[in-house]
Amino acid sequence: IQMKNIIQNIRRLFFDNTCVCCGEKASDNLIYLCYNCLDKIVRQKSLNKVGDTYYIWPYKGEFRKLLLEYKNNSRLALGKIISSLIEEEIFKVVYEEDIDYIVPIPINFRREQIRGFNQVEEILKNLNYSFLKTNRVKNTKKMFKILDKEKRENNIKNSFKVDKEFKAKNILIFDDIITTGATIEEFKRELIKNGEVNKIVVFSLSASKTYMNSNKRMC
Repeated sequence: IQMKNIIQNIRRLFFDNTCVCCGEKASDNLIYLCYNCLDKIVRQKSLNKVGDTYYIWPYKGEFRKLLLEYKNNSRLALGKIISSLIEEEIFKVVYEEDIDYIVPIPINFRREQIRGFNQVEEILKNLNYSFLKTNRVKNTKKMFKILDKEKRENNIKNSFKVDKEFKAKNILIFDDIITTGATIEEFKRELIKNGEVNKIVVFSLSASKTYMNSNKRMC
């Protein structure tokens, strides 16, 4: 008990002891999160499928706050929590879709330099999944800031470079949030350039209201 108290005191010294979702005191056995908010996130999760795209959470509420804190404030401990939350769902998709390659979306180079990591690659590392790294060769603006569809497409056009050939392979694109789907579609085009892909499916942690409203039919 004494050692546990020492560890908790060290944690309070070096880490913010408030929950990133509600601002209340974080739970002693968690970092940056309280059990009440974690419970809400768990109850809100559901594996949904729209066309060839899977996602778990709508991009709102507690999960949105959790994801933003993980990405924008480099709180890697939250990435480990996210990884544990999606373990069953991603395994189900990889198994049922008979996936050969998992390919995370590469992020803006400058953004990765500032952040120090690619948030989706870190989650895959936590889950011990091997994945194929690709390149983002164009520093784009953040897609949620661009409202016009044509401007979004021009912003992301020719942003990716994939050297691997995927002849008769099943590919899983992994991302953290789908806002409009423009980034995913451009990345698919680049993957298809490199061979006769058997199929491409998408696994995203979350999807925006804009994306869900434009793809209302659930499969």
